[in-house]
Formats: sequence, structure tokens, C-alpha cells
Amino acid sequence: MVAEGNENCLSRKWRGLANSGFPFETDGVLVQDEYMLLNGSLEYRPSERWGLEFWMKNISDTKYFQQKISTGLGATTARAAPRTYGATLRFSY
Repeated sequence: MVAEGNENCLSRKWRGLANSGFPFETDGVLVQDEYMLLNGSLEYRPSERWGLEFWMKNISDTKYFQQKISTGLGATTARAAPRTYGATLRFSY
């Protein structure tokens, strides 16, 4: 936090996640390797009512799976979201 109170406040947030890996199914054939994620944001609030936040998820663009499923023909996989970023405008009344 750079400033106190609700006006002219600039704040930053960081969130890290570490995962040591896990099997997707009980047979242990389909596994997720270990990975780390980092998310962050920077928000400016010029008043109590307005705020603008810039954010980024998966900053290091880590490649990992959200889902792996065994089928009779092999495995179906779904990758998790790549690096994403955006802005959020906040207004309170």
C-alpha cells in the first residue's frame, strides 16, 4: 500500500501458487507435473467511488493442464489458460 485511506490510493497485489503435481485419476497414469503461477495487479483509486485496476494472471505464461481424462482411444487433455491481462474500472454508488 502506498497511501492510506480511500482517496488517492495506489495498491499492488501479488499472489503466488506452487503445485507439487498430482494424478488426475486413481490409476496414476495421467499426471500433472509440478508448476508455479504468479498473478498480480495494480489499482489506483482517485476517490472512494472510482477505481482503475490493471491485472495479469499467469505472468510467467506457465504451461499446465486443467484436465486430463482417459478414454478408450487414449487421453483427452485441456490446457489451462495462458497469460491473460486486462483492466477493471470500478464505480461505487
